Amino acid sequence: MPTRMMSICVLVLGVLVASACRTSPGGELTFSPDQPQAGQQIEAVYRPSDVLEGEPRLHLRARLRTPEDDSYNTGMGSRTVATLGREGDGTYRGAFELPDEVVFAAFAVEDTAAGHSDSREGRFWELLVHGSDGRPLFEALRQRFNDHMGRDELAVLETARSMVELYPERIDGWSTLRAAEGWVLGEEGAEGRLSAHRERVREFDRALAQKDAPSADEVGYMYWYARGVDEEEIMERWRQRLVAEYPGHWFAVQDRLVELMGEQGEQAAVLRELEGPWETVEDTPARARIASLGLQTARQAGDAVAMRRWADRLLGIDPSSRSSVARTLAGSEGTREDGTRMLRAEIAALERAPDEMRPLGATMAEHEERSRTRAASLRASLGRALLAAGRSDEAITALERASAVGWSTAWFRTLGEAQLAAGDTAGATGAFAAVAADPGASPELADSLRLALTLDPEAWEEVIAEARDEMLERTMESASDEPLGPVTLAARDGSEVELAERLGESATVVVHWSRYCGYSVQAMPRIADLADRFAEEGVPLLAVTRDPPAEAEEYLTEGGFEIEVLYDTDGEAARALNSWGTPQYFVLDGAGRLTFAFSSLDELPRQVAALRARSDGGR
Repeated sequence: MPTRMMSICVLVLGVLVASACRTSPGGELTFSPDQPQAGQQIEAVYRPSDVLEGEPRLHLRARLRTPEDDSYNTGMGSRTVATLGREGDGTYRGAFELPDEVVFAAFAVEDTAAGHSDSREGRFWELLVHGSDGRPLFEALRQRFNDHMGRDELAVLETARSMVELYPERIDGWSTLRAAEGWVLGEEGAEGRLSAHRERVREFDRALAQKDAPSADEVGYMYWYARGVDEEEIMERWRQRLVAEYPGHWFAVQDRLVELMGEQGEQAAVLRELEGPWETVEDTPARARIASLGLQTARQAGDAVAMRRWADRLLGIDPSSRSSVARTLAGSEGTREDGTRMLRAEIAALERAPDEMRPLGATMAEHEERSRTRAASLRASLGRALLAAGRSDEAITALERASAVGWSTAWFRTLGEAQLAAGDTAGATGAFAAVAADPGASPELADSLRLALTLDPEAWEEVIAEARDEMLERTMESASDEPLGPVTLAARDGSEVELAERLGESATVVVHWSRYCGYSVQAMPRIADLADRFAEEGVPLLAVTRDPPAEAEEYLTEGGFEIEVLYDTDGEAARALNSWGTPQYFVLDGAGRLTFAFSSLDELPRQVAALRARSDGGR
């Protein structure tokens, strides 16, 4: 099993990354004690940043993690844990008590109206719960590791190293370190550590074999660690023991789930077999994955009863999955009514922008905008479900409201088709023009939409021009201007290249990819086509990878892909862009500022067009 399997390959990671926060550097937050034990009373003292100075009171906001919380911060909100009062010396003080079950907490400070926030520029302040021996709890380190996933890879690696330094006897700590090295150091860096890890695996193997009754976690992580370093004989021995002695352990169940996912056309058998793991696995994130697989399998089988059962199970342990569950139910005929009800409820909840779901460090205005965008996406799903149910008027209303937010050609096209079917030619003309105005739309598509409207070419060009102006304006509404700082990469010949040296006059597209990621391989033909197209417009597309150069070059040569490749050997670009997966797409402006993060192949042409128009003095 190749170690490169540890690299992260994602289709869309944007939802997994901490939202951009408007912060003000300069504040200082301290805690006493700074190494608390479970449930302890903690005093907080804050010396304010300029933007928060002079406020009569401030709120201390926290994201609280328990041992049951999974990786990343998706769906995790925050809460006010203390009010900090202003002292005579200008500092702010307050106190709070960590709940007994919390092992890790991240903090930000904000004014009482949540109009301004100090989050250490998105790095946050932290507390790890400690044991009586003065060490941070292993679970506290694990949750710090999880909390930094998707936002700070160096902190992830640092935390994994702390795990093995403070708990050298924990196999799961060493397995975690091996994974982190693969993500952060890249293939070559991880390979350089492989022999040391293999020796550690052999040591653990010998020691654990002497134990009369090793625990389920010891057996499970022994198997997983050996698997991660390609010690196949050791891996197989502990896998067999895991299945025989602890068949309900998550690693044993996970292997079986992978097998089940490959058994196409046997959905009924898969659903029956999932009942066993559901009853035996205790780990909450693991149960959520089982329930998610159950729901998707039931959908494929068209089993409405099973879909409702697995949906209820998933929501019972992971309420943050409610939106995705609603979409799944709404997309299937037998559960469409259930799904549309859930979608309406989720949209109503998002419109209230509940404070408990506000991401740590986000202002209230940012949270409301994020909630508005999410609600629009759910409205589009609701519109499609209503169309499928034959409720055209309601569907058009939902799609119109969705299409008023952001810019989605898919939503506009669905809306236009629904309006045209309902006899609203004027409405359909505006929606179809929005599709045709997008630079990603082909001339053939634009012409087919014109023919459906029976418009003459001159009138069609006029409405497209109006739609194009609106598209450029709305696209720039979602733009940011985040400085990246110096980023050094390596060219194909091994020479150092500064990212600033490769910038285009108005825009530059950066694509993070890997030949070992199936999504990257699938996307590469379109990436290469876009590179050619953008080159004609004077916009560079830089394909950045952390793969070993020889292997990347072999793949590109065999595929006939003639694109500019730069090698992020030290991970500088990945850290600057907070890029954790592949493929991921970013657009920089002419000054090298990050303008559109975690984009998509469909969005890139529109975003590049908006930056070119801005550079030319247009909207």
